[in-house]
Amino acid sequence: MLGVDGTITMHSLADVIAGERVRIRRIHFDLVRDRCWEHGLAVGMVVRCLKHHATGLLLDLELENGRSVTADTAWARFVEVSPATSEESSRPIATNH
Repeated sequence: MLGVDGTITMHSLADVIAGERVRIRRIHFDLVRDRCWEHGLAVGMVVRCLKHHATGLLLDLELENGRSVTADTAWARFVEVSPATSEESSRPIATNH
């Protein structure tokens, strides 16, 4: 997202919408970094939101390697993301068949 002044705005991984590709910019707190590591998430990685579960407590993400993971929004809200660049957004994410 671009702010009114043209700068890139950050938002929470918990707030991404289905189909949105974002780059992980910052992970707050050691406990959250541990959860991210357990799920294969790291700063600099581009992920795509597949869907939010009806409860609003979980979201499914697709990683760069095509692996899908389910993240708990309780800790995902402490992961700052920004929109992936147009180049990153057009790059296909691998699929596992």
